[in-house]
Amino acid sequence: MKRIVGYLLIFGPAGLGFLALLFDGIEFFDVFHHGKRMAGLLGMAFLAGQFLAASRLPVLEQIFGQTVLVLYQRILGMLGLLMIFLHGFLDFQFQMLSWGRILLDLPYDLPKIPGMIAAALLIVVALPALRRNRLKVSYDLWTIIHRMTYIIFPLVLVHAFFLGTTIRYQPLAMLFWIFCTGLYVLVLVYRICLWIRKKQSN
Repeated sequence: MKRIVGYLLIFGPAGLGFLALLFDGIEFFDVFHHGKRMAGLLGMAFLAGQFLAASRLPVLEQIFGQTVLVLYQRILGMLGLLMIFLHGFLDFQFQMLSWGRILLDLPYDLPKIPGMIAAALLIVVALPALRRNRLKVSYDLWTIIHRMTYIIFPLVLVHAFFLGTTIRYQPLAMLFWIFCTGLYVLVLVYRICLWIRKKQSN
């Protein structure tokens, strides 16, 4: 039973994301317009699972063990990175085909900036994760890079909420966003409480 709960927590966002896409009611599929929405939704789902797998929550470590969680973290992280960049690529292509240029109409497009920052930070996190031994990254630097996920994920959430048409107008997709946000808050509160406890013990 515990393992089922663990799987639901880690892979639940991806499941909700797929369901949201399934019931999106698309009559005519446009590769660029609908494709970028799907890629963005799945990117957020995979990053939510990766964030949870990397959270060091005791209940998850008891269920799966650190070795399995590290494997899940890598797989979901790479899938999330792939989907996020596919989302950006398809969005650029959609704008070029529709208007002949890349639009950044401020202040309406202001929420695009958190998405761009998140994508850039994902590269910073992914490169050492894939090439840690070759790059000879120190443990302290590795820890700092790892903690950047606490910045990346809320940036994705903000970007998705203000610009994600699927999330704003599709009830199941909104439920998916709320679930992902709840997971982030849960992990963040746990890590803050753990940090305060360590400070008090010292």
